[in-house]
Amino acid sequence: MTVKKLLFIVNIPEFFISHRLSLALLAKKKGYQVHVATSNSESYKKIENYGFYCHKIFLKRGSLNIFYEILTFISIFRVLKNLRPDVIHLLTAKCNIYGGLASKIINVPKIVHAITGLGYIFVDSNDNLKKILKNIVIFLFKVSIQSDSSVIFQNKYNLDLFIEKGIIKDVQGKLIHGSGVNTELFFHSNEIKNDNPIVLFPSRLLKEKGVETFVKAAIILQRKIKLRMVIAGGLDTENPSAISKLQIEEWVNLGVIEWYGHVVNMPDLLSKSSIVCLPTYYPEGIPKVLIEAASCGRAIVTTDMPGCNEIVKNNSNGVLIPIRSPERLADEIVKLIENFDLRKKYGDNGRKLVIDRFSSKIVDNATIKIYSD
Repeated sequence: MTVKKLLFIVNIPEFFISHRLSLALLAKKKGYQVHVATSNSESYKKIENYGFYCHKIFLKRGSLNIFYEILTFISIFRVLKNLRPDVIHLLTAKCNIYGGLASKIINVPKIVHAITGLGYIFVDSNDNLKKILKNIVIFLFKVSIQSDSSVIFQNKYNLDLFIEKGIIKDVQGKLIHGSGVNTELFFHSNEIKNDNPIVLFPSRLLKEKGVETFVKAAIILQRKIKLRMVIAGGLDTENPSAISKLQIEEWVNLGVIEWYGHVVNMPDLLSKSSIVCLPTYYPEGIPKVLIEAASCGRAIVTTDMPGCNEIVKNNSNGVLIPIRSPERLADEIVKLIENFDLRKKYGDNGRKLVIDRFSSKIVDNATIKIYSD
């Protein structure tokens, strides 16, 4: 029997490891020969250590340099030409677009696009450049997604948008909630009562993720209640909306927040936290960190945005607030800090929701099924 080759194309190895590793391991167990095409980094070898085959591509995430974009397309095309995969799974925007275009030339039997979020270009803005880029990206999606491709979405808003813009047909869209989490790794733990509780912001340091909203809420809360406002997230210097290291250090020096940088052991940090906040206005798929927080049994405060409102049900396992609303964020944090039983109720409800809908087992098996459909 011929072994089928499955190729993931993804911008950076770290994203593959954090979001698709369990899926790739399941695919390998099901008999696929798993390949990963990605840019080079310190984590590149980690993928090979799992028994997967790696292929280097050229990709600059934040670049709009046309020369770099051509190099990205050529590098992806060469991988497809040399490997001739049976299934390709395209992750992140540039990989979806250039992988889709290259697969029009190379006959790949099964093409799966994964729309895990729309990116900072789709944030509502009066910036004319962003509006132009948004229209260009929509056009590129239209020409790169073939009519017989499957397109996985994490929330209904993005699915409906792609149909409305004429990018895909109804039959192509597949709704699978999130990337899934390992519910044993992200274990449920009872919160330990603390006189100085941690309110955690766990995300990359991007403006659209709501970092500034979180910091403004922290300033308000300094005058109201005793707690620790903690940011756990790395710098993302390639993103045009990145918060600078100078800015984050200024907030730390003022005593407004604590900054842990990139945290490897998130289950441990979540177990030590009382509330998880993500006041994002970024076009998310479903924020994986919110699924992780719910899996660990933590109350959540986030915005009423597509994706966020898939994992957080208002007044059930957390609270949904308007975007760019530090006063409201501060108010909801105070209410939760002052009500331990409510936090426990939200945490227990969140854990049940993840077990029922968002576990890796559910998400990975649904994705594997699409490969063979």
